[in-house]
Amino acid sequence: MALSNRLQLTTVEDILIKKKAKYHSITEYAVEQIEKSIFSSNLLPGDKLPSLGELQELLGASQGAIREAMRILKEKGLIDVKRGRSGGIYVRAVPSSRISDSLALMIRQKQILPRHLLIFRFTLEVSAAALAVIESNKENVKQLETLMTRAKNHLGKGVIGWDDFYRVEDLLHQTLIKITKNPLFESVLLTIFSYRQGYNKELVPKELKNMKDSYQDWCEILEAMKKGQSHSAGRIMARHIRRFLPIDADGNQIEQLKELFL
Repeated sequence: MALSNRLQLTTVEDILIKKKAKYHSITEYAVEQIEKSIFSSNLLPGDKLPSLGELQELLGASQGAIREAMRILKEKGLIDVKRGRSGGIYVRAVPSSRISDSLALMIRQKQILPRHLLIFRFTLEVSAAALAVIESNKENVKQLETLMTRAKNHLGKGVIGWDDFYRVEDLLHQTLIKITKNPLFESVLLTIFSYRQGYNKELVPKELKNMKDSYQDWCEILEAMKKGQSHSAGRIMARHIRRFLPIDADGNQIEQLKELFL
């Protein structure tokens, strides 16, 4: 089937008369139709769109309107414009990095408070821990065991090893998330952990007891993974995160979260 047919575009008269209430401009219509074709898999990553001239003819639109539509689609990350012999307009695979980049900016600009991160983590990471157990293999267990050995060494130094201990603890979280093989968990949660170290001073009192409690939680999560006990891993992760949930704000919401996996 010709690519122009797969776009399922109508004439400009149809747009401006039959769909006048819905579309404010031919540019808006062009953007929406190409988006629909991409999201419905009529157009796949790597497919070449009709040329600007062909799109003008298909839509009965001006060159300026079509160029503006292409600019909008490129800004959204849906198309690439290539130059040269193999040049043209191509459908782009939308990278998950767009999600993580936006989230990273919000964290860096302090638009997200530490307690917001904790509540958000609680709702996602508990499920991630359970899924990691289901998806795990012997190699994954070895990865976690290696990190646990490093964490134990830092724990043995007492509070002096606090910074190094929590760096390894972050790696434990990140490794667990990667074991899920879920790109959404990875994109969102790994971004959070890239910046979590800066929040640790606000979230985790620098006490040996906290280090010991954290280490014990990970020992139990690892044991649950070895036994294939996914629900237990989720419940332990819930306990692990709720140790640091604030109790002086949004109390009702937090109390409900505490009860989810207990």
